[in-house]
Amino acid sequence: MAKIHKTTFDIIECDNRDNSEENYFDCDELIAASIRKLNLKGYTTKHCCEGHLYDDICEARWRIRDMKDPEAELRRIYGDDLYSVTALEDDLYRFVCRQRGCSLEAYISFPHYIVLPALPDGWEFDGNYWRIAYDYCADPAFAEFQTPADLQRQPFVFFRRKAEVMEALEKWVDQLADYDTVITEENRKEREFILVTYPEMEKAFLAQYSGDKQKEAAEFSGDLLRKLSCRNDRMDGTIQFPGNVYLPTAAKPAYVEKAFREYGNNCPVQLKMELA
Repeated sequence: MAKIHKTTFDIIECDNRDNSEENYFDCDELIAASIRKLNLKGYTTKHCCEGHLYDDICEARWRIRDMKDPEAELRRIYGDDLYSVTALEDDLYRFVCRQRGCSLEAYISFPHYIVLPALPDGWEFDGNYWRIAYDYCADPAFAEFQTPADLQRQPFVFFRRKAEVMEALEKWVDQLADYDTVITEENRKEREFILVTYPEMEKAFLAQYSGDKQKEAAEFSGDLLRKLSCRNDRMDGTIQFPGNVYLPTAAKPAYVEKAFREYGNNCPVQLKMELA
């Protein structure tokens, strides 16, 4: 594991001085150079992973509603890899499980206003998390391996291929132009909306509600932000939500409020609202 400085993006292995590491963030070593160069070029990154061969044992929380036996459902998903389930408050459950092969992908996530001019070979764009990802399981080099456990028995096959993928990624970053030279005026306006306008809009919107209603409103507002950020625009200038609900791409506070007040998160009908 390497460490990257939060402002200079200098890469180090460690800094043993008191509190000095507060200025750094952890980063996998093979992807660190690419992350440094992306940030120096103006492509701000959020999270990243170079991909890992071995399993995770993790603790997670899941809100489960309208389900008679949540533990049975988790047991169905994870089988013997589910270690424990604890019911918390408000339909929230804590569970511990072993995730097999869950880290067999590399990824880099970005703030929603970042637009990439191209993708590195073999990488795909994931709009749900606004990231690019490389799925090692789909790599032809591993075609003979049926399961992650098969690959774990020959680890250096994975390690060598991962190094090749990370080297190719860095070469792709090297040929990227600085972000300021590729961003369009439309992207600039969207960035301002997401960073400046939307937080103020959301604050005013959520202030109208309290308790569970505010949680529901926050979920709705967050879904809207993701849709706006991912620019899942339709040809008629609207954004589609679950339940065939449509909002104007340039959603204004009144639209958000009206949509939530009248339809909530599970909008059953199509909602069309003309831009003012």
